Amino acid sequence: MKLYSALLGLLLAAAIFQGCCEKVDLEAHRQELLRLNETMRAAHLEGDAETIVAISTYPYTKVNSGKISHPTKEENDQRFQNYMTTMKLSAWDDLQEPIITMSDDATLATVIYRKHLAMTPVDEPDTEPMEGIYAWQSTYKRTPEGWKQVSDVLTSLPEDEAIEALKTVGK
Repeated sequence: MKLYSALLGLLLAAAIFQGCCEKVDLEAHRQELLRLNETMRAAHLEGDAETIVAISTYPYTKVNSGKISHPTKEENDQRFQNYMTTMKLSAWDDLQEPIITMSDDATLATVIYRKHLAMTPVDEPDTEPMEGIYAWQSTYKRTPEGWKQVSDVLTSLPEDEAIEALKTVGK
C-alpha cells in the first residue's frame, strides 16, 4: 500500500510539473492578436461599434490628453455609438506592423500601434476627409473568451507634423 501511495504521489507530482512547465505557443497568440487587429480595422471601417466595445473588458483604463479615466461598458457603448453614427472612417491602416510584447505564459500582452486614420462626417460625405496619424499602446488580458483589451494609452502627431507625415502615407 505504501508503494502504491508513493507511486501515485510521484505520478501526481509529474502531472503537476508537466502542466506548469508546458511550453506556451507564443507565436500562435501573437497571430491571434494580429487577427484581433484586423477585426478591429474591419469594425472601424464598417461602423461596427458593438464589436469594438466587445473587444474590451471592464474595469477598463484609458489614458489620453494627460487624463486617466475608467469608462464603464455603458459609457464606451455610448461613445462608440456616437462616433460611428457621426463619422465614416475610410482609413484605419497600420503604418508599421504592430509591436507585440507578451508575458511568457501568454496571459498578458502589450501591443503598440501606429496608424493612419481618415474620416468624414456622415452628414457631409463629400467633404475632404480629416486625417491624422495616431500611436497607442493597448494592454490585453487573455480570458476564456480570448484576448480582451484592459487599457490603452493614445497619442497623436501634432497637426503640422501630421501634415508632413501624411505626404508619405501610401507611397
